[in-house]
Amino acid sequence: MKILFIGIDPTTTGGVQTFTKNIASFVDNNVGYIPSFISSNTKTNKNVISLLPASIIAKIFLRILRLLQLDSKLFNLLLSRKIRQEHYNLIILNTPQTLKLLTSIQIPIVLVQHQTFDTYIKRSDYFNAELKLIDLVKKRLTKLVVLSPLDREEFIKKLNIEESKLCAIRHTTNLEILTSNKIENHKLLILCRIDNKHKRLDLAVKAMKLLPTYELSIYGDGPDKEYIQGVIDSEKITNVTLYPSNNDIKEILDNHSIHIMTSDFEGYPLANIEAMRRGLPLIIRNTFTSAKDIIENNGVLLDSNWSDKEFCDAVTLITANFSIYSNNALSMSKKYDYEVIKNKWLTLFDEIVTREIN
Repeated sequence: MKILFIGIDPTTTGGVQTFTKNIASFVDNNVGYIPSFISSNTKTNKNVISLLPASIIAKIFLRILRLLQLDSKLFNLLLSRKIRQEHYNLIILNTPQTLKLLTSIQIPIVLVQHQTFDTYIKRSDYFNAELKLIDLVKKRLTKLVVLSPLDREEFIKKLNIEESKLCAIRHTTNLEILTSNKIENHKLLILCRIDNKHKRLDLAVKAMKLLPTYELSIYGDGPDKEYIQGVIDSEKITNVTLYPSNNDIKEILDNHSIHIMTSDFEGYPLANIEAMRRGLPLIIRNTFTSAKDIIENNGVLLDSNWSDKEFCDAVTLITANFSIYSNNALSMSKKYDYEVIKNKWLTLFDEIVTREIN
C-alpha cells in the first residue's frame, strides 16, 4: 500500500499533521506528500513532492495559468503522471476543497473529517456550505472517514450520504498508558493553541477566581497569548500561569490531575486522548459531536453555554471522586491504542484495494 497525501505539509506542526504522520507510520512511511503545486520542503522531508520546481519562473507561470483557469488541468496532468511513476494506490485528503482539483484522477480517494459537523460544513477551508461540493463528495469519494460513531450518524442524517461510504475511526497516540495510581494534586491543565476565538480560554481563566485552592496551567503558543495574559493581569488572577509549548507532554500531564477543554468547536482533540492515557479525568464543553464519545464516566461534560458555577462544581466533583474518574479515564483510553486504530485503518485500506481489484 502506497499513500499520497494532498494538501498537507508534514514539516509543519498541528493536530492534522500528527494525524497524518500516524497514518504514514501504519504503512511504514510508504507515502508521499503534495502540500501544493510548488513546495520548498522537498529537502526537509524526502517524501514531500513539488509538482513544479520551486523557482520564480514556475511561480509566475502558475499565476498566469490561474488567471486563465488552466491550473486545475495542469495539476491533474502532473499528478496523474506522478501517481503512475510512483505507483500510488490511494489518495488521502484532509479537506474536501482539494477534491475540486482531482477531476481526472482514477485511484481511490479518502477524505478525513477534522472538525465537528457544523464547522466542517460551514468553514471556507472545508465545505464552505457549497452544495455542489457536497454532491461531488457523494459521487466521487471512495470513503469519508469520520471522527466517531456519533459523527457517522450525523453525516448520514444531515447529508444523506450512503452508509457504505462512511467509516468511523478515532484518533490515536503513541503515548504510553499510566500503570500506577494517579494522585490528585489540585492542579488543572489546558493544552492547546492560544487562539481564544476558538479555544475560549478566557472562560476557564476567569472562573479560576472561584477556585482559589486550585492552580491552572495553560501550555501553548498562538496569537492570543498576550490577550490571555492581559485577562489574568486585569482580573488580578493569581492561580493561572501561561507556559510556552512543550514537547514533553508526558511529564506535563503527570504533573497535573484534571484536563480541561473550553473550546467553542473541535474535531476529536488529541490532547484529551493523551490526558486519558495518563489518568487525567476530563472537563469538556459539549460544543462538538465527539465530546459525548470522549466523556463516559471519566469526567464531566459541561453544557455548551458556559457557567462558572457548573465548571467549579465539576472540578470539586472530580476531586471528591478522583480515583474513580481517573481509573475510568485509563480504561477508556484503551480504545485509542495505537495497534487498535492501526488495524482499523489497515482493514479499511484492504477493503478499498480489494474492491478496486474486483
